[in-house]
Amino acid sequence: MKRNLFVGAVTMLGVFVAIACGGENTTTVAPVEDEDGGSSGTSGTSGTSGTSGTSGTSGTSGTSGTSGTSGTSGTSGTSGTSGTSGTSGTTDSGPPDSGVDSGPFTIKPVTLRTGETQFIGVTTDATPHAVYYLKTATGYDVEAVPVTGGAPVVLQANIANADAALVVGGAVAWYTGTAGNLATAINIWTKANGKKTVTTSTRIGLVAGSADGTYVAFSVGATATSTEVAVTTTAAPSAATPALTGTTGANPLAVNLAALASCRPRLGYAGAVLIGAYCTGAVAANTQPKLVTVAAGAAPVVRINNNLPANSFQTPWIADSTGSKIFVRATTTNIGRIVLAGATTTVANLPDAVNIARIPSDGSAVVYRSGAALKKATWAATPVVSTLVATNVKYFLDLSNDSKYILFSDLEDATQTYVNAKTVDITVATPTPVVIEATATTSPFGFSGAGTHVIYAGEIGATTGKLKSKPSAGGTEKVLDPASYLAFIPLSGNSVLSATAFSSLATDWAKISLGHVDAVAGGVITPATTDTVFSEQGELTDGWAGKTFVYTGAVAATPGAGPLYSVTVP
Repeated sequence: MKRNLFVGAVTMLGVFVAIACGGENTTTVAPVEDEDGGSSGTSGTSGTSGTSGTSGTSGTSGTSGTSGTSGTSGTSGTSGTSGTSGTSGTTDSGPPDSGVDSGPFTIKPVTLRTGETQFIGVTTDATPHAVYYLKTATGYDVEAVPVTGGAPVVLQANIANADAALVVGGAVAWYTGTAGNLATAINIWTKANGKKTVTTSTRIGLVAGSADGTYVAFSVGATATSTEVAVTTTAAPSAATPALTGTTGANPLAVNLAALASCRPRLGYAGAVLIGAYCTGAVAANTQPKLVTVAAGAAPVVRINNNLPANSFQTPWIADSTGSKIFVRATTTNIGRIVLAGATTTVANLPDAVNIARIPSDGSAVVYRSGAALKKATWAATPVVSTLVATNVKYFLDLSNDSKYILFSDLEDATQTYVNAKTVDITVATPTPVVIEATATTSPFGFSGAGTHVIYAGEIGATTGKLKSKPSAGGTEKVLDPASYLAFIPLSGNSVLSATAFSSLATDWAKISLGHVDAVAGGVITPATTDTVFSEQGELTDGWAGKTFVYTGAVAATPGAGPLYSVTVP
């Protein structure tokens, strides 16, 4: 599926399911593989200058959120959003419901920062902050500001052109003294603990943070061919006693950097547990990874060793919010592997090759597409596999935040542009699919934050379509916006932001205006923003923190760089 929405306007489904819905608005973690063949954790958006970054970290943790652990292959540079957070979900720690009653609600944009900003990401701790570069007379500063407004915090004044900043869960990381792929220090900032600097040779981009901002892991003692990894707290980060160390011996645990081309490391937090899938040693020939977990204050545990070819697996992984249930796929066959990571380790193979997999937020199962079927497997030494939809499934589109429904399609048009939409209840023993849109004429955005409704575009014309919703269990369709360009969906509740206007700024950049509408009640669209920057190629110029949407104002002369704003929806 090409995943275009409105012909001649914007590319849509693949971009906005990931961006607007925070890692597809579904699971505790990112997908093992998306429907276009990509792996979990997307690339950090590139900076406009500076040297190339290393393969970054991936993996995921927590319930769905706007920013996960660090993106992969983030490039350094202070004038771009290098190495920003991937699409893997983290704990939704945004503001609680606004308490607005059923009466009229006025969307009031908040100016977070004036001047020319370039958005990096949003932290996922108890006090989410928008992180950005701010252009100054002498270069760029790295700053953070509460997403609902407040005094900006300068994290790094006049950051060097070769250094990069990125959001890692509830923390911000940036580098000092970068030359090539190595830096001389890493800086960690959280709202709770402030800025901490660790002086060590560190591979840029190889860093992960827990969703609550308590824990962080990062490269230490790095060389061109390998790096140790410190697993520590943000209150007192240290390179003194790395947890993942050693390139030789009986159980080497340092990360192999010589094998990056064939074995990209994936580090991420699930709750307080660091999960790593990476190759060891210090030579390019070592391309079979290990799966390792490190619980807070505990020693590393190898869950899948790399000493047997039969154990080989791909480094993208997903996990439940505790890190005790991990899912990977075999290297050549794509056979799904369930890993029960408790006091002992159990690895169980599924009977199926897996195209794409998700874990519901309640951690009850792993759901996946295998060929043309949707299936569900229990977490057990002998998994019980049940078939949800037996045939004709083309795309696994979304999983609802309430751990109840899968959104899928079994039809697409001849140009692979539009699809139909159906849901299936994964909590029912023998479910019957529910038709949301019968014909291949729609572009689904996914579920509402509450999971009760499907949001999609239908009756699509040359540039706009009708933004619609329908109960996930089936029912009456509502038209939310009769002429919408796209939609942004918060991580909870029933609000939707619809793009009510669209115009091109420059190559690959556009300017949109957003209006708010309730996915359940429908009704009149309330203006929410004007002149919002959007990249047609999926550059992250916006992000959700709970029900607060952060976005960059449009500047025609410099697309992607403008004042920073937010709006909070009911």
